[in-house]
Amino acid sequence: MALRNLRILAVLVIVALSGCGMRYMPRYEQVGAIPPGHVLVVSRVELKPSVKQQKDIEKLFRGQNAIKRGEVKFLTSTNVDKPVKKGSIIPFDVKGGYDFNVSYKGFSFTVMPPGTTYIRRGEVVLGRGVKGQVSSGNPNYSFRDLILWGDVKVTIPAGVKAVYIGNLVYEHNGRYGKSMRVKDDYNSAKNALAKQKIPGIKSKDLKKKLASVVKKK
Repeated sequence: MALRNLRILAVLVIVALSGCGMRYMPRYEQVGAIPPGHVLVVSRVELKPSVKQQKDIEKLFRGQNAIKRGEVKFLTSTNVDKPVKKGSIIPFDVKGGYDFNVSYKGFSFTVMPPGTTYIRRGEVVLGRGVKGQVSSGNPNYSFRDLILWGDVKVTIPAGVKAVYIGNLVYEHNGRYGKSMRVKDDYNSAKNALAKQKIPGIKSKDLKKKLASVVKKK
């Protein structure tokens, strides 16, 4: 499994917060409310085969858009006109896109704006190692990642309270995603939403608008 330097993770965070136009879409539990003009998006990731993470992963990454244990961090773009450059630190044009985290342990509830975006990359941090010391005397960490490729079109309709975009199922070899598909588990999503007891939203408010895999030309 490949080791990736902390610099790559730092770049992803910088991209999310920079003037490149990429925004972070928070989980509902982080904000406790749905801002006007936004929609509650219900989704889940399924990894095949399942993966294990080091227990201390969650302690390494702080901040609202941190990569947490049991989650995939997705990066999106407004278009898929150009192919992903899989060896690059910034592998596609991120302007106008955003990043968000989705659980592979259960359903996630994310606050998103209406519109269309394309998921182009997912990342699961599995573990870390130490590659020696840097000039400051601090350890230089490296990371074991699972990188998920596969363009997925996500359309969030306006005028709805909540939308289910599907379960994103990724087949992988422990290092990279090999294929992906969208699974319809709408009834389970409705039940999960009902258990959240979100003010103003009931399970019957959940509309289904499944994401779709973008076929390569």
